[in-house]
Amino acid sequence: IPRRFRAPATLGWSEGRAVRRGLVAVQVMVMLIVLLGCVALSVDTGYVYDLRGSMQSAADASALSGASALQVAPAPAARFRAIEYAEKNFVGATGVQSHELDITIGHWYGLTNTFVADTGDIPSTPNAIRVTGLRPAIPLFFAAVLGDSDTTVGRSATAMQGAGRCLGVWGLEGII
Repeated sequence: IPRRFRAPATLGWSEGRAVRRGLVAVQVMVMLIVLLGCVALSVDTGYVYDLRGSMQSAADASALSGASALQVAPAPAARFRAIEYAEKNFVGATGVQSHELDITIGHWYGLTNTFVADTGDIPSTPNAIRVTGLRPAIPLFFAAVLGDSDTTVGRSATAMQGAGRCLGVWGLEGII
């Protein structure tokens, strides 16, 4: 049998070792790529969940403060207070900006669990506010290796004032 077709066990001791050494280098390179993919998945997934939690906190604070302003002031003051409290929160390394917020003032109907934006057609005073925060193109750490270099984080919160027998402010997260 020609030498190149013999199995490593039939080669001399040093010749078989050289073949195995080359094989181990290939296996290590493949496993490093797999390991880097796992690191990218775990680190960036944790970072995205942290960003989502931060954006939810900003939306909650904004909606609750805006709903508390609806008790004593008209809708523009509630919108201003919602922006003011949202900007005190950070998503990632930077604070929430007013252009990242969509603030809708309207009416919450508890019997049907629906929020209807105030268009001025209903003669009653608005009792709820919905805040949606959206931050696009947040850079990720390792996910570029897997083909995705950034992500978009968006969360929403709704709060109403004067709920039931209690005249307080209620957050309605998870209802809608």
